[in-house]
Amino acid sequence: MKIDDVIVIDVETSNPNLSSICQIGAVKWTNGEKLELSSLINPKTYFSEVNSHIHGISEHDVADAPDFAEFLPTFIDFVGDRIIASYGAFDRSAVNKTLELYEQPLLRNQWLDISTVVRRTWPDKYAQKGYSLKNVTKDLGLKLDNHHDALADSIAAAEVLNVAVSQSNTQATEWCEILKKIKSRYRIDYPDSGIKAPPPNEDGPLYGEVVVFTGDLSIPRPQAKIAAANAGCEVKSSVSRKTTLIVVGSPNFALIGDKGKSSKQIRAEELAAQGFPIRFLSESDFMAMLDTEN
Repeated sequence: MKIDDVIVIDVETSNPNLSSICQIGAVKWTNGEKLELSSLINPKTYFSEVNSHIHGISEHDVADAPDFAEFLPTFIDFVGDRIIASYGAFDRSAVNKTLELYEQPLLRNQWLDISTVVRRTWPDKYAQKGYSLKNVTKDLGLKLDNHHDALADSIAAAEVLNVAVSQSNTQATEWCEILKKIKSRYRIDYPDSGIKAPPPNEDGPLYGEVVVFTGDLSIPRPQAKIAAANAGCEVKSSVSRKTTLIVVGSPNFALIGDKGKSSKQIRAEELAAQGFPIRFLSESDFMAMLDTEN
């Protein structure tokens, strides 16, 4: 392994709130020895049917598990001062939001987004689409057993990073600096109004994500579209099989009646139940994720 200075993590959440971590998995290598850390976490909040369908974890499973604050010392000891890497922006944002929930300081470690490393190591293949962990492991001939188990995903993501580091001849520490410089210049000055969604920013950390907004937002919808596009998202007005993120605002009961959910959210839940990789986020968590990645 060429990534002895890295720990790769993955988390699962019980519902669309990023602070609802219900499982943590992490892996690192020390002197060629693979060390693993995995634990269920009691989020002390509800489990949505969609999330449980994806990762198979229920409220019953975590009844005797530690909460995040109880598990945190073990996690911090395992992480040490290494670079923390994860596949995509979600895991970092979830850890940060959960730390905030428990009034704990944010980790001072450098963070590395493996999916961005993948896009830039193989730009001809993964510049825009198709760089999900499932697709990339398959393309590289790597194992991904039990997808959406936090430990299994962290191990697979680490294997991907190791191949990327080898083939790009760029160490993890170098990738951190490269991506930091790219992020520092990725903001685009979009017009502050207009109905049509602006094009996605190719240097944004969420480039490749397809987002749909539903419900009443705390900011004007055009402003939300601009923020999403600036982070790299392709903004769509309707849910489809290509949707990867749905941002759920406050329900507008004048439109949805007594259903409690918009037709967009219902459609997205149906697709998620069929296995399509759609992630649900609250508006506040989505905006917090954009701030984290800036």
